[in-house]
Amino acid sequence: ADNTIIVMKLIDKTTEVVLDGLTFTGGNTKALHQPDGGGGGLVVVRSRATIRNCVFERNAAGAGGALGAESNLGTLLISNTVFHNNNAKWYGAISMNYNNLVIESCVFSENNGTESRAGAVGIAGGTANINNTIFYKNYATGWGGALWNETATGVHTEISNCVFYGNIADGRSRSIENYNSGNDLVVKNSIIW
Repeated sequence: ADNTIIVMKLIDKTTEVVLDGLTFTGGNTKALHQPDGGGGGLVVVRSRATIRNCVFERNAAGAGGALGAESNLGTLLISNTVFHNNNAKWYGAISMNYNNLVIESCVFSENNGTESRAGAVGIAGGTANINNTIFYKNYATGWGGALWNETATGVHTEISNCVFYGNIADGRSRSIENYNSGNDLVVKNSIIW
């Protein structure tokens, strides 16, 4: 990328798109919301996608420095993928709005939420399952050094077999901020230190 545009956009893809073994680097967008913003590396809107064995590094956006996703069809699956040194005002690596999300066996390291929420992942609506994933040295100037969970009442977010280490938030919740008290957040078999 030339550091002035989103590296890749998937918009209105009803047939599943599989992204395997790609590197997304140098994307940059200042907008906060889809479809014209968020996700300096990749934007996924109203689409079906699987992301596996990829690297997202040094991308920037208003929200979701590496990946911005909104109102997608089915479940967005992200597996065996590294998110390193991505930056955004909100949600340093991933911004998820109204999606079903599965993150499996990924690494989030040194991502930054520079003006508010979540150094690594922001979830705002939908259902999320995060398994066997490492969150290491992510930073937020506000709340949720690694993860910001702001889903609607009655929605389920489950984190299992994960490690949260060395994450920092200037506000509160060094690792996980569960913002809406009506959320169903379950954390099990995980290490947070």
